[in-house]
Amino acid sequence: MAGVMSSERHFGFATVRWRANRSCQFPRRNYYFAMNLHRFIWILALMGATTLVGQLSAQTNVVTPAMIEEIRGKAEKGDAEAQDRLGYFHARGVVGKDYTEAAKWYRKAAEQGLAAGQYHLGDCYAK
Repeated sequence: MAGVMSSERHFGFATVRWRANRSCQFPRRNYYFAMNLHRFIWILALMGATTLVGQLSAQTNVVTPAMIEEIRGKAEKGDAEAQDRLGYFHARGVVGKDYTEAAKWYRKAAEQGLAAGQYHLGDCYAK
């Protein structure tokens, strides 16, 4: 290219060539390396994010005895969502695996029109 000024600049992993018209060109090998490096960094970031989310959700899914007593108190006062949750605890064995007790609490929630209680009651009868 006669009459076109160009210069090169070397960065750690890529060489960039500038032309007088301000366009820059990456040699193909450097471009592919940069793209693969970019993908690798994104994969590492996603892996770290999923690990962090897994750790946070594992910490928030802990059922304490105080929490069970609080839900039991709300369920006995007539809170439909608490009744459904207490039935779930009985059906899944958090409090002690007892389908009869689970069906009792699901039925109370279902009679108040809670769709989740109706679903869980049917599921309990299926077992």
